[in-house]
Amino acid sequence: MINISIINRIKQKSDHQNNISSKAITFISARSGVGTTFLALNLAYTVSELSLRPTLFIDMDTERPDATLFFADENYKGVDDVLPIISSNSSIGSEVLEQYITNFRKINFLFGSNIKDSELFLDGFTSKLINLTKQAYAYVFIDAGTNFTNDALLSSDAIIVVADQNVAILSETADMVRSFSDEVKTKTFVIINKYSDEVSFKVKDMKELFDLNFLATVSSIDLNALNIMYARKFIYSIKEKKYKKINNELEGVGRYIIENV
Repeated sequence: MINISIINRIKQKSDHQNNISSKAITFISARSGVGTTFLALNLAYTVSELSLRPTLFIDMDTERPDATLFFADENYKGVDDVLPIISSNSSIGSEVLEQYITNFRKINFLFGSNIKDSELFLDGFTSKLINLTKQAYAYVFIDAGTNFTNDALLSSDAIIVVADQNVAILSETADMVRSFSDEVKTKTFVIINKYSDEVSFKVKDMKELFDLNFLATVSSIDLNALNIMYARKFIYSIKEKKYKKINNELEGVGRYIIENV
């Protein structure tokens, strides 16, 4: 169901929190299937729980809009609908989002696109969308998958690259990160998903490979966790509070985002 009062409630909360700037965090990957959407959704939920501030999730993965598949009803409105409005009008305010946003639990969603041609998202659309949503939300999480644009990277306050311990994927990911401009690299972080100490390629090797600001590891996503996601629930681990060190729990990553991004 579309919740038409979301924006008004968010504005009321934001009036009390306007001394804190909003943040946009974009999740990308070099290859599909590494858990980008799963981590993006759970980190969005984690941050909304920890910060108690308005949080929006945008599904911008044009190839695999999995967040939309997980949570959208059949007659959802989303990116497809708002794209032409934002593209043709430079003076609109965040209230235009009201009819396109869906609320689920503590997160608001702008669901994904049926458009397969990512070229339609060029010409500054992503930056316009990010700036618009940041007027109303403290945190904007964007799942761009493998189809991200330079516009999305430049407009984000942080870019989280998701990979796993597969050597080929790590190599592709490292090559992708090296291709980024220095401006983008300074706000890029890497999460190694499905991390296992049993694999010979350890954390210290990956730190040397990426040489970025922050590296986190998240333990394996098992079948039960995936079933929970398909049941329209969120799951995240709360184990240790050593969130400024490399660890395997999402609460730590969420706290890092809140405190450092």
